[in-house]
Amino acid sequence: MGDAPDAVTDPAGERPASPFADSPPWWAAEPAAELVGAGTGPLPVAAAPDRPAAPPFVHDVPVQAAPADAPPAPADAPPAPPAAPRSRRPFVLGAAAALAVAAAAGAAVLVADRSPEPLRIAIPASAGGLSRSAAAPSASAAYPFVAGRAADLGLPVRSAVYTGAGARSVLFLGGTGEIDDPAALLARLRPATFISAHAVQPGAGGGKAACGRFAVLAEIHQYCAWATADTFGVLASDVPVAPTATGDLSPVLRTLRPALEHRG
Repeated sequence: MGDAPDAVTDPAGERPASPFADSPPWWAAEPAAELVGAGTGPLPVAAAPDRPAAPPFVHDVPVQAAPADAPPAPADAPPAPPAAPRSRRPFVLGAAAALAVAAAAGAAVLVADRSPEPLRIAIPASAGGLSRSAAAPSASAAYPFVAGRAADLGLPVRSAVYTGAGARSVLFLGGTGEIDDPAALLARLRPATFISAHAVQPGAGGGKAACGRFAVLAEIHQYCAWATADTFGVLASDVPVAPTATGDLSPVLRTLRPALEHRG
């Protein structure tokens, strides 16, 4: 073998020249001009390029601030008072109201159950200071002129004759039933030989009443009648009056009616 070749010397005389000239090593990623040092000596360090700094990381989820702790109670704070007991007053008032409603309902039922009994026609032994006669009503002078009209009503009828001092004799006919129009019924109760009539006060029993005159053969007699929604009655005098006589039987009607008409 011959002698080793002489080393290539850098013309500047500073260091020996690389046998591979100034070519950058194959592993260098940067151009030769950017390498610190050259040749095949120790691994050169590439200069860091100027690059923009990465933006700071920002989290886009809002973060709620932690609630501040309540300040501690002072050491000398008094204890909280005990809760007041619940009042029973609303319950008592509600119970009282319910009892009142129940009592009112019960009273209404009692009132409904105690509705007044219907009126009835009676034939007592005496009425208004007059006494019931033992004679048959059909023997009365006024009976033929009054009884037929009462019978035409189709309602049950009771009758009697009441007599008293002063030759007073009065025929009574009365009955009960559903009467839609008391005033119209009074017109139907007029004696067959009716002469005239006028309205009068019916008395405490209410309803409608009328008094007038009728003929018995050649004589004039007086009568009065009343009617309600469920009762009626006729009083006819068996004693004639003078053609010029004034007055009527209305005082007799208001005196006798309470005894002839009653409830129960």
